[in-house]
Amino acid sequence: MKFRRHYIYLFLGLALLSTACKTHYNVDHVDSVSVEMYDSVMVDSSMLLIIDEYKASLDSIMDVILGYSEISMQKGQPESELGNFVCDLILETCINVYKDSLGLKNKSMVLMNNGGFRSSLPKGAITMGDVFRLMPFDNEIVILRMPGSLMKEVFSTIAVYGGMPLAGIEMILRADEYTSVSFGGNPFDEKETYFIITSDYIANGGDKIPGMDQNTMYLHTGILVRDAIIDYFRFLSENAQTANPKKDGRIRYE
Repeated sequence: MKFRRHYIYLFLGLALLSTACKTHYNVDHVDSVSVEMYDSVMVDSSMLLIIDEYKASLDSIMDVILGYSEISMQKGQPESELGNFVCDLILETCINVYKDSLGLKNKSMVLMNNGGFRSSLPKGAITMGDVFRLMPFDNEIVILRMPGSLMKEVFSTIAVYGGMPLAGIEMILRADEYTSVSFGGNPFDEKETYFIITSDYIANGGDKIPGMDQNTMYLHTGILVRDAIIDYFRFLSENAQTANPKKDGRIRYE
């Protein structure tokens, strides 16, 4: 069962109300200017009771253990255990969902951005809160169909950035250029059509990846990146498995 975000929004809204009282706050200096804040709404004791109730409910949800990891996952370049793990599970999720309609296998790549990972994942128990800290945004997984000629621009940008989290391809870099790309062991062919599985943030211009807006298909999956991670950890637990991603040289310098 997917986590219901309205619990978080309700709690945050209530929390904001709870801080509205006749109190004087001294805030840290900003550009050597002392900033002062005044609130003018009285605290309602019944409101505090409601906040406590929802805070306890939220805390209990965030403390739920989803699964386990054998290593601490950090982000990095040109590849990382965290990036490989998230991109691999997104690729597996989309291939399973669209295997009968799109034929994504060996024709698609997952592309994410390190900036979207707002924390790491610890070794040991992985809780709901860990995943929310990693992915606090409601970014949706989308699938773009791309002509091979546009894929070359994407590869070039990845090389200039020094690598990005990805799956489905093997990419060799030299300095700030790429020298080769293969999909499932098959050399990239600019005359072919491929799929980029990514977040709506990247697809809509985030990180300034050229060519994204020239896709020939933009498919909303309705799956949040965060939910895909949550569901994958649950899948691992249900099958008595743990996460143990590796760096495998999928993107590397020659």
